[in-house]
Amino acid sequence: MKEKFQKIFNLYRTPDISSQLDSLVVRREIFNGLLITRFYGGPLDLGHFGLHSSWLHSFEVKSKPGPYSLLNFDVIEITDFPEGSISLDLTPDDYYKLGLKDPKELFDNKRMVIRLNPNQLYFPVFPDRRGDFNLEEFKKRLFCFLNYLGVDQYPTDEEMVNYLNWYNLGDIEKLRRTGGQFYIRERNLDGFSVWDVLDGSFSNSFPFFQIFKKGEISFSDGMEIRVDSGCQIGQVYDDGGCDCRSQFLQALVNDGDVLFHLPHQDGRGWGMLSKMKTEEVKRKIDTVEAAKTFFGNEPYDIRNYTGIGIFLRELEIGEITLQTDNKRKIEALENAGIKVLRKSTETLSHCNHRGCFHHIGAKHNTSDYFPS
Repeated sequence: MKEKFQKIFNLYRTPDISSQLDSLVVRREIFNGLLITRFYGGPLDLGHFGLHSSWLHSFEVKSKPGPYSLLNFDVIEITDFPEGSISLDLTPDDYYKLGLKDPKELFDNKRMVIRLNPNQLYFPVFPDRRGDFNLEEFKKRLFCFLNYLGVDQYPTDEEMVNYLNWYNLGDIEKLRRTGGQFYIRERNLDGFSVWDVLDGSFSNSFPFFQIFKKGEISFSDGMEIRVDSGCQIGQVYDDGGCDCRSQFLQALVNDGDVLFHLPHQDGRGWGMLSKMKTEEVKRKIDTVEAAKTFFGNEPYDIRNYTGIGIFLRELEIGEITLQTDNKRKIEALENAGIKVLRKSTETLSHCNHRGCFHHIGAKHNTSDYFPS
């Protein structure tokens, strides 16, 4: 088993930036009818745990032909993992984001972790989640991919059913409507209310965005909200280079706050591959300059917050207090007809690692942000 992994993750690593970028490349191949797209990943900054940086590799697995997708697998490579120490994790991202599962459990230096999760290699590419899942078809594709990796540990039927129940929307006609273009699936997760909000065309990623609150979700004029951009490596894996997880958790515990979360915003909307490339480069230059290295004259930030403003208007909300230091979020909501009163996030107070301070400082030196 270990030899198979070493063959798949045969990375050429060097301190030279250009060589590192060459290693962060996409590969596509077909294995037993599965179309496997993978990129040889990038390092997670786990120094604040006292751990060496682990490497994150991503796979997107689809049946061929057809659109059926197994979503994305993240493989977290622990240096010198012992033989047989490979772990499968089907925990939904909600549990990590809400602080209900500690990401440090993934980095005990004893296991290689394979995580099935809803983050996609490209943004946005999603299968249809409205129909019923066929467990046997899912198992067939999942086990085929695990066989490709040389893994002989399979999840139980109960684990897979729990994951698919979280992932699948079910009967679309039973979802709540806003009266406008949005559908809402309401859930409760250990005392937290969760709304998965989709636009009616179902053409965007699922969910289009999420709403989290401890206790019951309710809306009124003047309410305080935070608009949160999803960050897989920060919120799920607690990478030390940003404050995304701590900001998320702080917004959850503030009484009266409602947290709007836009998943799949990694790499400022460009996707996980771009995110991991900039993660490597920003060890030499700051995060903004790293992004511009790849996109040149193209916008390095393509995140869009307009949908949240439209959603609030459909709920007849005319004014809010917004926790943010990002001018683009305010502009997007104002353009939707929402009156916005800004509340500073005091973002530096959430940093617990030197890489985070460097990251925040670079963002606040741009015209998109208020000074920290």
